[in-house]
Amino acid sequence: MTISHLTLKDRQAIQEGLEKGLSRTEIAKIINKDILTVAKEIKNRRKLKPRNLFNNSITCTKFKQCGICHGKCSEY
Repeated sequence: MTISHLTLKDRQAIQEGLEKGLSRTEIAKIINKDILTVAKEIKNRRKLKPRNLFNNSITCTKFKQCGICHGKCSEY
């Protein structure tokens, strides 16, 4: 395994792997990086998606930080 930073090509390969449903282990083997590197990249770059819009009206991604959603926050 190499100890260099991830390149744009590596990040694109991670995204493609996730879209194809590959595991972190499989993605790490493809780009020749450690599994932890791939896991940290996914964790740091992910964007939250609402899971159930029917029961959960909170769509603000900063809800956990501020806790004042439902139109009161300027970033809602």
